[in-house]
Amino acid sequence: MNKIDSLLTLIAKQHLGIETLETRNSDSLDFHDVGVVSLKEALYAAFVIGREAGISNRAESESEIYKYNQSNTVMDSRVQATVSTGVQL
Repeated sequence: MNKIDSLLTLIAKQHLGIETLETRNSDSLDFHDVGVVSLKEALYAAFVIGREAGISNRAESESEIYKYNQSNTVMDSRVQATVSTGVQL
């Protein structure tokens, strides 16, 4: 598990009560009811972590994001373009 996946899993555990972000091929394990307040807190936590990582070491952060995008084949191509370029399609 890379650094980004570890951080996302930690956020999911702390804010959403989701133990793992790994696919387990079971609807009851892979789909979760999440309140909007919890979702907002999780998204904010991810934003803050990303911002802090970018401030402390921009080159490493961009490299990690690039590697993550290259390895994540599940992500929709439009979302990948948004993450890679910062421009929403």
